[in-house]
Amino acid sequence: MPTELTAGSRLEALQAWLITQLLLGAELLWNARAELSRLIHELETWQASINTDTMRGQATMNISNLMIGVLIAGIIAIDVFIPTINSAIANSNVSGTTKTILGILGLFAALLVLISLASPLMNR
Repeated sequence: MPTELTAGSRLEALQAWLITQLLLGAELLWNARAELSRLIHELETWQASINTDTMRGQATMNISNLMIGVLIAGIIAIDVFIPTINSAIANSNVSGTTKTILGILGLFAALLVLISLASPLMNR
């Protein structure tokens, strides 16, 4: 003999089913939140490692660019500027204070190369 559900028992069954579904949905949401938190942490860790590697690469590139620039400036100062100044002084009729000041220009060029090397390194 089939049993018929009364309105009250139907309502109780529907409530029990809804509560079960809500609990399952809440569990799914909780698991999804935990998975999202894990993924966000993994992404932040990955981003931090990329930033660190990029900063190291930029620092290496900056120092190598600095060294290349200083070497070029040194070559120009030592091989071009200083000999040109010395030969111009020797071939001219300059004497006294003017000759002394022109003679110091080579020293100033060498000091400029040293300062151009030292000042960026002091900022690091």
